[in-house]
Amino acid sequence: MDATNHQGRKQGGDQESTDKEVEDLETEPRGMETNKSGECLNANPRKLGVDFVCRRGLLTKVMLSPYEDKEGWFIAVVYYNGTYYLNEILTEERKKQEAEDENNKVKCMGWKFEQYLTADTKDGRPKTDVPYNNCEKFYTVVKTEINMHSLVYSGEIDALNIDDVYGNYYMEFKTTKEIAHDGHIKTFKRLGNYC
Repeated sequence: MDATNHQGRKQGGDQESTDKEVEDLETEPRGMETNKSGECLNANPRKLGVDFVCRRGLLTKVMLSPYEDKEGWFIAVVYYNGTYYLNEILTEERKKQEAEDENNKVKCMGWKFEQYLTADTKDGRPKTDVPYNNCEKFYTVVKTEINMHSLVYSGEIDALNIDDVYGNYYMEFKTTKEIAHDGHIKTFKRLGNYC
């Protein structure tokens, strides 16, 4: 198996240019006039041409809601220029859980395990002697349809398998410390669906 790890890195640049980018994001565009409902009057924004935009994990969470009774969720929805943009708002319980997970040794072992399984090129070798960087990520963006609705969503991918026989396909790696009973299997499968 040749799994290629695709990791995005922000290229260098000085602090001054980064600060300017943040400043540009935090300020309103100059010279824009809006009506009472917030619609822009003097700009001609391009329509995206899809009904919904979200992350894969949010889509999975919504679709599993009829079967999941332990974890609640909140979703912020913005309707802009013909498209609904959905984003999950973390509950206090999820914030606490994610803070605990950041220092979770099992999670760290999973990231190191991924490093052992992936290389930067098809014929490359894994670089296991360097520390893993859990901030480097590779996301796909997919456009699809559900019934009459169009959807664009993104999802994190661990690797791209480059195979001459079966073609190229994305891979997701999952690890667990120990499976001692059926409840562990159910939890392992459930957590794998929220990526």
